[in-house]
Amino acid sequence: MSKRKLTDEQVKEIRCLDLMRAHYHGLAECYSLANIAKKFNVAPTTIHNIVYGISYTDVPFPKCEVTNERCQSN
Repeated sequence: MSKRKLTDEQVKEIRCLDLMRAHYHGLAECYSLANIAKKFNVAPTTIHNIVYGISYTDVPFPKCEVTNERCQSN
């Protein structure tokens, strides 16, 4: 059994960030898979697998409150 790098809450947050990216074109760069990966210190492929339901399949998809926020500078 492999050790998980992310908590269930982090996985839910990642899925919500991806939903925001998909809903608002202005946030697409801010919430790119690469930028989300940097935030959580994992590889972009890990983020891809989470948002497309390939990994962390036991974590239910959250109800996300999608807001039209602006990107913040890092």
